[in-house]
Amino acid sequence: MTRFLFILIIFILLIFEGTVAQVFTAGWWDLHLTMVPRFVVVMLIFAALFLGRVQGLFLGLVFGLFYDIIYGSVVGIYGFSMALIGYFAGLVFRIFQQNIFLIWFTVLVALVAFEFMVYGLMTLIKFTTMDVHMFVFDKLIPTLVLNMIFALLVSYPARSILLQLKNEEEK
Repeated sequence: MTRFLFILIIFILLIFEGTVAQVFTAGWWDLHLTMVPRFVVVMLIFAALFLGRVQGLFLGLVFGLFYDIIYGSVVGIYGFSMALIGYFAGLVFRIFQQNIFLIWFTVLVALVAFEFMVYGLMTLIKFTTMDVHMFVFDKLIPTLVLNMIFALLVSYPARSILLQLKNEEEK
């Protein structure tokens, strides 16, 4: 039951991101800054940290493909990126799940890696012409601010759900 609840929460966040993204898009506040909500990625990182790399990889692949189908213009970029982030975040799960500050630091590093991976793949297939300076200052930093606020807000509820899920799996 807890697993179903957690997956339902991620799916609701996937849909919610599309709504929230319209609020934070460029031009809304007459600024050139773009905040991209990555709430699903944050929850994926939390899941990988508490459940391990295999479940992080699987959840990342499934929700990344959903992300590609719903919001992406090229199928596979988000699926690949989220699966890879889920796997590597899961590698550190035994070390960092004990301390909430280390969890937030891991989320920050994983979000930076995710954004650079998506930007790199988009640049590789010439789907974006944004230079690195513009990417970092106009998109990456505002995106990190928005998603770290989200991570701070949901870290305790997510942690309790994931610990309960982990305990149910160990029984």
